[in-house]
Amino acid sequence: MLQYPWFNTGMSQVNRHSLLEAEVYFLHLSLFGRSAPKLLVDAYLRAHQDRVEFGDIPLKELISVRVIVENSLDACAIEPWLRRKKNRHALSQKLLLISYIANCAGQHPEYRNSSAESVYRGWFKILVVGFISCLRLIRGRYLKVRYGLV
Repeated sequence: MLQYPWFNTGMSQVNRHSLLEAEVYFLHLSLFGRSAPKLLVDAYLRAHQDRVEFGDIPLKELISVRVIVENSLDACAIEPWLRRKKNRHALSQKLLLISYIANCAGQHPEYRNSSAESVYRGWFKILVVGFISCLRLIRGRYLKVRYGLV
């Protein structure tokens, strides 16, 4: 069985900090397609220190997130397959946190409204994004099964 040193209680704060930093950079890249700004990384690290909910995440979910980050899997494609009805999966919580911080920081053009496009271009964009989303869902299901994520 693989050893996951970041779960040891004796783990130094520096190791935990560097693992969370690698996690936020990868998840931001998966979500937005570019590297995370330093402001967002700092806010993400503070949130993991301040929020009690991140301390109560089941070990299986943390291992799944770590496998996704270490193997550079498509986190946004896998996330819908890990959702549950009552509690959010750790990956969902982390992606929502990154999205929330990015929205609050106001540095992401993805959250700005652009109404300069024509109606036809808008519909075409919707169709393309819908098609790509379906392909990502299929890929995410395959990755979930292949890597045994829970």
